[in-house]
Amino acid sequence: KVERIKAKSMIYHFSHLAKDGRVYILGASPRSNGLLSYTIYDPKSNEFSKKTYSLPGISHRVGFCAASISENAFLIFGGEDSKNNKVLYDEIYRMEIGTQGRITATPLRRNDKCSRAYAAAAFDGSNRLWIFGGYNNNTNKGYCDEMLVYNISRNVWEQMLTPNDDKTVIWPSARVGPTYVFLFLLIRQNSLKKKKKRHTG
Repeated sequence: KVERIKAKSMIYHFSHLAKDGRVYILGASPRSNGLLSYTIYDPKSNEFSKKTYSLPGISHRVGFCAASISENAFLIFGGEDSKNNKVLYDEIYRMEIGTQGRITATPLRRNDKCSRAYAAAAFDGSNRLWIFGGYNNNTNKGYCDEMLVYNISRNVWEQMLTPNDDKTVIWPSARVGPTYVFLFLLIRQNSLKKKKKRHTG
């Protein structure tokens, strides 16, 4: 039986289990200060932090996508302004959890060709962040079907993958809010195909 604890209702947030055993919940706090914020849950004490921490320089947003890349680091990309849904972001940040549970945010290279919100992100376990779907004001009906690939070590956006005409790749339809589990499986399937070609070729 799991004991239920009192906590504020949360929506459009991202959770990261850190090396210290605590869960860092980003984007789920009140928006009164206009900045993106986070709170901390400690499973040992079964309590949330009494203080809400802000991330200076990052405006509050909903619908951003994120993925953990190590025990103490994760990336967030995009999102929609919490007060104006016509404003979509193209920024990507590296979040590092430091001493006393404070998170520092480092801006990386923006993708100025493809701002979006409510996309899915997955880390491939080596060096790339893969982003699929989401909403963009510039696309047909707003739904996206591109796959964005970000190279972490080089700090560059490598490519934008789109459905191919010869149908050699099974490609999902454009959608908002796709699950990252599905995205990870798609990446894994593509990786296995490449390895098979190397062995047979």
